[in-house]
Amino acid sequence: MRERDLGLWRAWTTLDLLVTVVLVAGGVVAVLAHSRTAAWILVAAATASVLGHLVISAIAYRRTMQREWPRVEPIPFDDD
Repeated sequence: MRERDLGLWRAWTTLDLLVTVVLVAGGVVAVLAHSRTAAWILVAAATASVLGHLVISAIAYRRTMQREWPRVEPIPFDDD
């Protein structure tokens, strides 16, 4: 794995870990204490997870598309 890709992988797993901890803790507090604040924390954590993964995926996509692609022969046109 390339070093730049390793950084994205670390960001992805760190985001997953943090969001999972916040979701579990917020869920427990929301259920046990009937707290609206905890429910809003759950919404914020879910939103942060989606947005964070979108940003990391967009960066990975751009890095992939900027790489040099291998030279391959075109597929011959066969009209059958």
